[in-house]
This record gives sequence, structure tokens and C-alpha cells, in this order.
Amino acid sequence: MGILAHVDAGKTSLTERLLHAAGIIDEVGSVDEGNTQTDTLALERRRGITIKSAVVSFAVAGTTVNLIDTPGHPDFIAEVERVLNVLDGAVLVVSAVEGVQAQTRVLMRTLRRLGIPTLVFVNKIDRRGARYDGLLRELAAKLSPSVVAMGSVSGLGTGAAAFTPFDGQAAFAEELVNVLATQEDALLAAYVDDESSISAARLRAELADQTGRALAHPVFFGSAITGAGVEALMAGVRELLPPAQDDPDIPMSGTVFKVERGPAGEKVAYARIFSGTLRTRDRLRFDDRRGGAHDGEHSGGREGVEGREGRVTAISVFDGGTAVRCQEAPAGRIARLWGLADVRIGDRLTRPQDRDPQDTDPGARRASTDGRASGDEWPSGDGRRSGGEEAFDGHFAPPTLETVVSPGRAADRGALHLALSRLAEQDPLIGLRQDDVRQEVSVSLYGEVQKEVIQATLLDDFGLEVTFRETTTICVERPAGTGAAFELIGKEPNPFLATVGLRVEPGGAGDPTGGGVEFRLEVELGSLPYAFMSAIEETVHETLHQGLHGWRCGTAWSR
Repeated sequence: MGILAHVDAGKTSLTERLLHAAGIIDEVGSVDEGNTQTDTLALERRRGITIKSAVVSFAVAGTTVNLIDTPGHPDFIAEVERVLNVLDGAVLVVSAVEGVQAQTRVLMRTLRRLGIPTLVFVNKIDRRGARYDGLLRELAAKLSPSVVAMGSVSGLGTGAAAFTPFDGQAAFAEELVNVLATQEDALLAAYVDDESSISAARLRAELADQTGRALAHPVFFGSAITGAGVEALMAGVRELLPPAQDDPDIPMSGTVFKVERGPAGEKVAYARIFSGTLRTRDRLRFDDRRGGAHDGEHSGGREGVEGREGRVTAISVFDGGTAVRCQEAPAGRIARLWGLADVRIGDRLTRPQDRDPQDTDPGARRASTDGRASGDEWPSGDGRRSGGEEAFDGHFAPPTLETVVSPGRAADRGALHLALSRLAEQDPLIGLRQDDVRQEVSVSLYGEVQKEVIQATLLDDFGLEVTFRETTTICVERPAGTGAAFELIGKEPNPFLATVGLRVEPGGAGDPTGGGVEFRLEVELGSLPYAFMSAIEETVHETLHQGLHGWRCGTAWSR
């Protein structure tokens, strides 16, 4: 389950309160005091914001809940991006005072598009200016018309504010019918025939069903500071969010959504196990969800199909608020994995002997069917991508800003590139780019706060003082028309062993961000040796990696 929100809506405070209510912690931590369970980075505690996603686990009435606290600041939307592919459900936190904010709308729109069951928790009902009726209208107008309040609030805007769940009230039943009947004709027909025949139990069952299908969104009110409404929210999680349908008896599959480095510099991967059971010493095959290349070049999908492999040397799973070392991780768990030196964020994990063409990974399926390529490659000048770069099927817009990073000392240039490569492992969308001509290193950004965090991280973790040039907007080049050329064999200046003709034309117009380069053949496969075909395709992708002015080339077809 993910906790998502606009920055400062109270996600981390709500996470603390949930852990306290579940008996995991004895005292509720404070974001301002820097002693929360999920904001573990020194930089997070200094700035009072969540920068990296964090995992904790607790039990609700016998059901294990793996909770992922995500950043709320839009500069770190990439962290949320990766988490979405492993969620069974979500809690969207909204401030009772500020209401629906820009990031709130972006998150809810994405959750609905991906079909992720979502509860809404309206936080800060104890603050002056908190709203109830007006906020419900705002939620219905800006997030989803299928929101339904699950209780009433007393003492709104005071320290004594409390949330009382509805329990069989006629007005609540009528509101449920109004919301649920829009999606269920049988319920509407039964209500029209005899409204007294619709029992409270049937309405609650229908609410749970529609919530599980992301058609209805129950709204709870409360305060993470005082604890008001938190018990009702936990009951809602247990009753309304569907439990994971993970099968431990079928071939193992999982998805990596986070990578970090341990104290000794070893790579540690966070993976959601969707099916089967992962055990220590298992040899795993991992490749990206699309079967595409990871090296930043458009390779036509061949290199991703080759895949990479590694052996798991250690496993820990989240249990009781901490990560516990164990010998296996069953389906439904989130595990930390050691030993996979070449693993990358977004990789799908399988055993080589269990390779199954049927995709049992809901996260991979969700990404491939609902997402679009987020375009982490944004070259300018004569640069090339390197170090930890990923090809993602994105749910949010890619970074639109770029800046050049310069070391404080010229002697630190190599160390800077290595440090940025390590950061790119954890956040591939920073799009590390090495420009060999200008001897410059550039990164892609979502905003200025992210730049400040990168600067502080390089100093704190790697001892490197760096400066940034003024941030510039990333551009994308697209073909304006169709162009074609060919060279005939046996005629000057063609020194090659075959006649090759190419035509470049604009690709699909439906993707405003540019969807990359697609290579197609209009000749028979046997007309040239396969090695020649491969060389031609690789050269096309390499050449069209950037346009005439040095920016990334947008949607294009080459035939």
C-alpha cells in the first residue's frame, strides 16, 4: 500500500500514526524533530521533507500491510513513479485546510488511470480553517465524482476534532446508493423497485467491490497529529482495499522498484514479489519490463531480451516495522536483495528455469498497458548517455530541465562522474550525460529543489563540492517531413557490399513528448545477411539518437 500526497499534506506523520496504532512504535515521531521511521536520510531530517521512498510493515487484524511512504514534492515524482508499479492499493492524503492541490490532482488522475484502489484521508481536521462539506465538494469536482464520506466530523478546526464513522444512517445509505448505482445497474434497479430492500450489508459489500475496482473512493477524515480518524482508516484499509492475490505456488516473478548502496558499497535491490517464493542462492534473470535496452541507446529491444543474471546472496523482508534477514521471501512480500550486481530499477525478476511467456507480474502488466515511455534520455550537444540509465514506461511527464554539474576541483572530475553514476542507479531519470567534446557532465531535473538535494548529497556522501550552471529547458527535435536517400552498389562513392536505402518520416502524432525511433523493414529478411541487417538497424538508432541541433530526436520512423 502506498501513501501519496502533495508536499506537506501529512503523509509521513500519518505513517507514524499508523505504525503507532498498530503497536510497531511506542511513540509517534515528528517530521519537525527529524525522528520519524521512514525519513531516515540525514538530508530528509534536516529539510523536513521525504526525498526517497521508504518501506515499513505492520499487521491489521492478521493481514500484513507493506506500506510505502513516498515523497510529496513534485521534484521527486520519479520516486512515486517507480512505486506505482508494485502497489495493490493507495491512501491519498489531502489537507483539510489547503484542500486539493496541484500534485494531488496529478496523483489521483494517475491512480485512477492505472486502476489502483484508492482511499482518501483528509488530514489536519484539527487545524484552524479545516473544512468538511466544502472539501467534499472539492474532492468530487477535482478528483473523482465517486467519492463518498465515511463519517462525520465534530469539533472541526480545534484540537478536539474527532471523526465518527457512519453506521447505518439513512443519509449515508442514500449517499452510497447515489454513488454506487452509477456503476452498478442491478443496484439501481433494485433501489428503484424497492429502496427498503437494499440492506446495509449489501451496500458495504458493493462499496468494497467498487473500491477494489477503483470505481469508488471512500473518504476518511482525521488528524495524524492527534490520531483522530486513524483507527477508522485502518479499518477501511482492512475492509475496503483488496488483499493481494499473490500465488506462492507458481513460478517466481517480481519487480525492482528501488536500488540503494549498503555501508560497504554493495548494491541492494528492493523488489515486490508477485508470485512464487524467492530463496537465498536462487539464480535470477532480470530485464526491463518492455524487454528494451538499458544502455540509453535504442536497440530495437534485442539487448533487453538477452537479459542479465545474478545470484541472490542474502534476503531481508519487512516485518514489524524493521527489515529482518531470512532465507526466503514469499509472494506478497517486499524484499531487500543482495548479490544482484547488475540489477536496475524497473527490472522484472524471474528464475531462468521458470521463464513463462504469461506475464504474472501485475506491475509489469500495468506499466506496459497504461504507461508511456517517459523518455529518460534527453541529449544535447555531442554527448552520450552513460551510467545507470533506464528506459521507463512512465506514468508521469519526464524531466524537462537540464543543468551542467562541475566539480570544485578539476582533479575531482572522475570522482564526480562515478558519484553521479551511483546516484543514477537510485534515480535513473536524472539522465546522466557525458559530453566528451565539451568535457561536461549534465543531469536532467524536475526542479530546483532536486538540484539542491543532488548538491548536498554529493557533498555529504561523496565529499565532492560541485557547482551547477543555470538550469535550462530540455528540447526535443522531431522530423518535420519525410526524407529518403540511397547509395547504389558498384558506384562511387559507395564502398560497401550492398545497396542500402533509408527513408525517415515523422512517427505517430499522438505522443506529444516524442516516443523515440522505430525501425521497420520494407525488404525481405533474406535479401541481406542478418549481420548486415543488425548493423544497419544499430546505426540508424545511434544516428537518430539526437537531431540536427543536438537534442533528443522525437517520434520518427525509419524504413
